[in-house]
Formats: sequence, structure tokens, C-alpha cells
Amino acid sequence: MDSKPVASAGSLPQSSRTQLSLKGTRISPGLACGTVWVAGDILESSAETSRIEPHQVEAEMERIRWAFVQVERELEESARRVSEQIDPSLAEIFRAHQLMLESLLSSNEFERELRGLTSAAEAVKRVFRKWEAKFAAIQDETLRERADDILDLARRVLRQLEGADAFGLATMPAGSVLITQRLLPSEVVAISTRDVKAIVVESLGQGSHAALLTREKGIPTLAGLSGLLSQIHSGDEALVDLFARH
Repeated sequence: MDSKPVASAGSLPQSSRTQLSLKGTRISPGLACGTVWVAGDILESSAETSRIEPHQVEAEMERIRWAFVQVERELEESARRVSEQIDPSLAEIFRAHQLMLESLLSSNEFERELRGLTSAAEAVKRVFRKWEAKFAAIQDETLRERADDILDLARRVLRQLEGADAFGLATMPAGSVLITQRLLPSEVVAISTRDVKAIVVESLGQGSHAALLTREKGIPTLAGLSGLLSQIHSGDEALVDLFARH
């Protein structure tokens, strides 16, 4: 066996438990065990209809503008919390997000999408996905990881538009092992070692802002597990060993 850190999960009840061992890349060290909580993704499960009528275009654009204002306030609050609780220099992550948000809103791309009679939520998805693809295609790894920042902003805006908890964290029991497809800075700011014992994520770059924040908060985090969400389910028991050398 190789030397990668390990996440092991077993399904309940005890009498019929099956064992699964997954190996990935350590983002933040530690050892933890607990009950799995699989977080959803508002980018993949938005319930809002994708079509509108011509007379609704301006109203939908106004909804987007309102959502952006609310997200700007959230970013200010995130910057304040990070500055007070972790490191003032890390607050620049969210100030950079504010500048990115302003640039996107002034690009007129949302208006163009809405004129195609798509809803506000669908327009947001399409525009942010386009920008994510642009960053993901950049060869420089540091800049490429900014694609996560784009997705973070998209989820914040969608949460305002749809009144939904983007990752299902609001109802997550304290002390869970969080399982998610992607981990973004805004979610890390909102949680602590009391909320989650460990995080296991399908995709997360070592140099991403979310990775940096998990290390600063001391939350054991494992990444690089393709197809994770199809193998582990809420209610499973998990052991995350980020010191393992097998």
C-alpha cells in the first residue's frame, strides 16, 4: 500500500457494516473520527425554473443586483471575522472577492443571459461557469486555483437568490465529518473544529484559499478523492487519519 493519508468509512448498522478505505492528499494534518455529513451543492441542485417571460427581464436583473449587494455585505463580514479570529492578512482574500464581484456585475454578461429569457439563477450559473472555465484553463497553478473563488462567489449569489443554504451546513450536527465535492473559503470561515472534526473533499488545491484557511483553523482535511460522494453517505461512520504511513 502507498503512503497517502487515509479516510475509512463504515455503514451502519454494526451487524451489516461494510468497510471502505480511501487514500488522498493531506491538506491539513490531524486524526479524527465521527459521523459523516454529506453537503449538497446549490450549483448542481438549484430548484428555480430556468425560463422567464420577456417582461420579467428587468425584474430578474434587479434581483441579481440585490443579491450582489447582500454578498458584498457578507464578504465584509467574512473579512472582519478572519481578521479578528485568524490573521488580518487573510482578510484580503475576501476583499479580493469584492473586487471580483464588482467586475463581474459591471461586465453586462448577466443582462445578455437574461435577454435569452433565462432566469436570474440560471444566468448567474452560466456567467460564473464561464469565468470559472477561463481561470481553470490558465497554466499558472496559483491563478488556476482562483477558479474556486469564482465558484465561491457563485454559491453566495445563488444562496441570496434562492434563500437556500448552499452546502447544507446550517443543519449539520456538531462534530460531524464533512464530506463535500468542493470546499470554498466562505464555508471554512463559517465552521470551526467544534462544528466539524474533519473535512474530506473530492477536489482541493494545496494553494487554494480554502486549503489555507483549513490549516490556519487546524481542521484535519483530506482531498483528491475522485467520486467521493458516490461512495460515502450521510450517517456513515468515518475515521480520517492524516498521519497514516501505510
